[in-house]
Amino acid sequence: MPFEKILQDDFILRLIILYVSDNYGEALTNPELTKLIMEGQEVDYFNLQYNIYELVKLEQLRMFMDEGKHYYELTPEGKEAAGFFQAKIPLLIQRKLDIAISEKKKSLSPKTAVIADFTPEGGEFLAGIKILENGQEQFSMNVLVPTREHAIRVCQYFQEHIEDIYQNTNQEIMKLFEEPKE
Repeated sequence: MPFEKILQDDFILRLIILYVSDNYGEALTNPELTKLIMEGQEVDYFNLQYNIYELVKLEQLRMFMDEGKHYYELTPEGKEAAGFFQAKIPLLIQRKLDIAISEKKKSLSPKTAVIADFTPEGGEFLAGIKILENGQEQFSMNVLVPTREHAIRVCQYFQEHIEDIYQNTNQEIMKLFEEPKE
């Protein structure tokens, strides 16, 4: 790899750690941070861990615990250093890191699908809408209408107003669990 020696330099490695923390935009666990940096890079694991520790000592990264996991987040000083020295990281390494960060974020974001469709039911049509979150049905609603044209219009309405329909339905259901007012 052309940048093998650069990736052994503590200064550059610290900048890479700060760069990833800054561009990810959220706190990361040590395994997450390590995987993002080592993805496609020839970085020595122990050197990486040493430099993460040093950045915490230098107060450019802050370590905290949440739900039994240790997280690292960028401090204002770390953010400043990341922005100021970003140009010292070779562009090829930055691009590889950007791709790894983008792929990690995509894998974590929920996949939501809204599907409106209709099917014939005897002499009528069943028009419906579904909200799927990561392939699992979260909400569905069906209406029986007399004609295909009605079914098309109902499906269009569902598509255009699903946020309101879903929100209003949830609000009405939540009222069932409220304490009665005296």
